[in-house]
Amino acid sequence: MGTVDPKDLIEEAQRELGCPKCGQTVCTCEANPELEKQQNEEMKEEPVPAAAAAFGRPAKSILKTLPNAPSDEQIALWKERYGGVIYILPLSDKDLYVWRYLNRQEWQQIVANEDYQQNEMKMQEAIVRRAVLWPAFTPEFVALSRAGTIPTLFNVIMQGCHFYDTMSALNMVEEL
Repeated sequence: MGTVDPKDLIEEAQRELGCPKCGQTVCTCEANPELEKQQNEEMKEEPVPAAAAAFGRPAKSILKTLPNAPSDEQIALWKERYGGVIYILPLSDKDLYVWRYLNRQEWQQIVANEDYQQNEMKMQEAIVRRAVLWPAFTPEFVALSRAGTIPTLFNVIMQGCHFYDTMSALNMVEEL
């Protein structure tokens, strides 16, 4: 068994990724920024609790030190576009991800794709591609990222979208 050429992995990922907006191999999305903004405004809620001072300092300060990191202006634009709901997930002091929730319409577009219904890894990649704003979700990223990065991002994003197991949801119920 020989070694795998990263170029081959990247080309394979490019074929599988499909549209960066809707996540489908054949694009069917009709981007409507106003509708998207309205839906995201409706999704506003309390922020996800901030990560503990990961790696000795806040993730926001670590983000600013990384090459090609989004500027404060870019983050403000994302907040405006996505209803003020933008988060950062630090997996290490050099491996941070800026992401947002998916709305119901985006979720339905992804799960309607038959390719994703048959392949959980492709579905995870499509959801992460849609939700992660930075770094860019490129074929190189998919091919060369650590094995657990996409599944971890997927799980965090799903929790943020309120996909809780029944027991966790029941534990949040309070009597009025």
